[in-house]
Amino acid sequence: MARREWVGDAVFQRLRLRSLQAAREATRPASREAYAALLLERHGLVADATVASRSSAVPAHGALQGADGVLRVIELLAGVPLPVSAWEQQILSARVADYTPTMLDELLATGAVAWVGHGRLGEDDGLVSLHVQEGMGETLPVVQAIEPSPLQTALLTVLADGGAFFARQLAAAVQARLAAAGVGDVVVDAETLHTALWELAWAGVVTTDLWTPLRHLSATRPARPRATTSARQSRYARGRAMMDPLGAAGGLHPMATTLATPTLAGRWSLLQRPPVSDTVRAVALANGLLERHGIVTRGAAIAEGIAGGFPALVQVYRGMEDAGRVLRGRFVDGMGGAQFAERGMVDALREVAEAQQPGQVGLSLGLSAVDPANPFGPVLPWPAHHATQRPVRRPGALVVIGGGRLRMYLAQGGRQLLTWFAPGAPGEDAALTAAAQALVIALRRGRRMFTLELIDDAPIQRDPVTEALRAAGFSSAPRGLDWQS
Repeated sequence: MARREWVGDAVFQRLRLRSLQAAREATRPASREAYAALLLERHGLVADATVASRSSAVPAHGALQGADGVLRVIELLAGVPLPVSAWEQQILSARVADYTPTMLDELLATGAVAWVGHGRLGEDDGLVSLHVQEGMGETLPVVQAIEPSPLQTALLTVLADGGAFFARQLAAAVQARLAAAGVGDVVVDAETLHTALWELAWAGVVTTDLWTPLRHLSATRPARPRATTSARQSRYARGRAMMDPLGAAGGLHPMATTLATPTLAGRWSLLQRPPVSDTVRAVALANGLLERHGIVTRGAAIAEGIAGGFPALVQVYRGMEDAGRVLRGRFVDGMGGAQFAERGMVDALREVAEAQQPGQVGLSLGLSAVDPANPFGPVLPWPAHHATQRPVRRPGALVVIGGGRLRMYLAQGGRQLLTWFAPGAPGEDAALTAAAQALVIALRRGRRMFTLELIDDAPIQRDPVTEALRAAGFSSAPRGLDWQS
């Protein structure tokens, strides 16, 4: 027989109310501050967002280590185009505590990682994405349509035969190919080869096995030829002239010398594109967004320039939801009604939200404004500010996030700084000190020299913000505050 148990009316009502309250708490959206803090952990910038929320620390480096840490960053950001100027100075160095350029070069040289160009940004910068060799077909961008010049056609023909070529070898092979085809009106010199090769690189057609050419973008014009002769060169000059079109009796051909420019370093090859179905690519993209953003919204699709926008992703996520892989709900306040996340992310978000308390400073961190770990812009709206300057996700600009809040924005060029503090509120003085220190740590990751002239649209004056910046490492100057690193 079934056993009956009785409960008093008042007790039942209390149980019911507590059950409903627990259910509401489970579905109540977390704050934007909790999401911004958790995103830093997701990108390896802090080890534990929950602990960081209870701390007022200003970490000098990220939570990852060594070449494995670099590979982890590339896996997370695979396919995301970022400025060359940001990759090493602000992205990798902010996450990997002991980062050195050789770590990235070794991954490229061994073929574990490849870089892909997405177009130039002015004369000395460009957008580049990194890809892990395993599964690269799922993250590579669509090939840009180009009309190759005769020289580029010859380059592509040589590279299509397979293998990788140093610039000097490639120039010799192209000259031989053009000569064999009877093409005599195509000029092949160091400058035209340099231009043709880099146009193909920015179109995502060719790549090289070193990051060195990208590090030297500021010197894109080939160096002046320096024809030098050594005893060894003279001894073998005759043989080299016979075997190498770029060899010349008495020394190196001027073109061979010029091709030694750092912007042509490494072995150049066609970018290999493994065949991948549209379905596999779409699922890989959906998974990548979940890894990078934790919670995928319309803003995340805008941030990454997804073809077809958010509606194209919704179809994939609905299938994943039906399979029990993701949840759909309103997990973060102010990020729209359609939000997709894995259950583990939702649980972690609630833990961080519970750890954040009013008046706590929280961990402060300086980042590039274009860093994917910075949610402000398309994912979270920029906080309101009375200044005429508006924050923009632009290469060279920096943000400081403290306790999940945007605390500072240093504009590109360093002339203007925007701040978000509430003077007199509990913990704000400590938050200002921590934010200034975090900004200086971010500035020291690269080489910069500028004069800060305006803070919140006002000239530099003696106030708490100026004093905090001076204490952190800025120096007084006639026009404002100087920074040099």
